[in-house]
Amino acid sequence: MSEATIASLKVGQEKCVLEAKVYRKWTSKSIPQMTQLAFCCILIDKENNAVQANMDLNNLDYFDSLLKPRTAYRISNFIWKESEFAEHHFKFTTYNQLQSKVPYRDEDSKLIYPILTGCIRSISDVIPFGNANTGKKYRRKVDIESLE
Repeated sequence: MSEATIASLKVGQEKCVLEAKVYRKWTSKSIPQMTQLAFCCILIDKENNAVQANMDLNNLDYFDSLLKPRTAYRISNFIWKESEFAEHHFKFTTYNQLQSKVPYRDEDSKLIYPILTGCIRSISDVIPFGNANTGKKYRRKVDIESLE
């Protein structure tokens, strides 16, 4: 089996091995019912690429006890499926760590923006407020839960 990186994986690719570290793991839930949907984890490879891996809830006990955060694994016999989601992710941090997470320049002078990890718990409807004469504004409440 050939060794692959997250960036090199192709839809339908078979017979490869991925070396990756478990960054976070959780059980995804539907909003607002909070019904469990899948067991999930974020995997990071040697090139610092990340991907979310989803496992069926029937395998929750097996994978939850097997996968330990900050531990690296050689993963084989998996299915790489095309996602309908945009190619981006969020990495949230605690409030007291924000000051140390300001943008910085890497060795190539490329500006690096910190990444935050979490999940959105709920999003409210758009709520108009203010005075029509002085400027009407809109507000939407987004409830975010940190995974840290």
